[in-house]
Amino acid sequence: MREANVGARMALLLLLLMGMSVFLQAQAPTQFKADMQMQNSQGAVSGKMYFNGAKVRMEMALGGANQIILVDPANNVLDTIMPQQKVYMESPIDAQQGPMRIPRVGPLNPADPCSGGTVSDCEHLGTETVNGYATEKWAYTSDGERITSWIGTTLRIPIKTVGEDGSTVEFRNIAEGAQAANLFVVPSGYQKIDMGGMGAMMGMPGMG
Repeated sequence: MREANVGARMALLLLLLMGMSVFLQAQAPTQFKADMQMQNSQGAVSGKMYFNGAKVRMEMALGGANQIILVDPANNVLDTIMPQQKVYMESPIDAQQGPMRIPRVGPLNPADPCSGGTVSDCEHLGTETVNGYATEKWAYTSDGERITSWIGTTLRIPIKTVGEDGSTVEFRNIAEGAQAANLFVVPSGYQKIDMGGMGAMMGMPGMG
């Protein structure tokens, strides 16, 4: 039962990572950290996210085990870290397939997201305040999916997104400011393993 629960939560996380494409920006202008809430029909995942320019750190707990994901679009690297076991798995971002694929999207202009050329068919839906931030609400198409997005006018990133399947990603308790560089690198002394090793440690048959 525990393995099934962990597997379900991991499947949810991987599906939701597809929706994170709008956050992985090549030239994100603001550094900040925030609580992250993600939800779709399979359940919910919460954690913390840290942004340092283009680099992103995501922390969460799956099946009682802490997990960290580091994304470095400039170097096309995604690291999945298990701090309790002091191991990590590294893979190219653009090699991810299916629900684990994380496409790159450029900066989003709250006045016109389509101006960057990374999303299309933009439709302005009004102005709203979300989690204390003034936002411009837009609908646009990204990688073939219709997304509704509340883009912060100062942060220039979506405070909240809702996919056409109803899945949501939202930032709360946003704290702007410089983030330590060591948050975005694998700690020294951690062992690099492959997908089979990661699956075995998480007790998830078939991950390899």
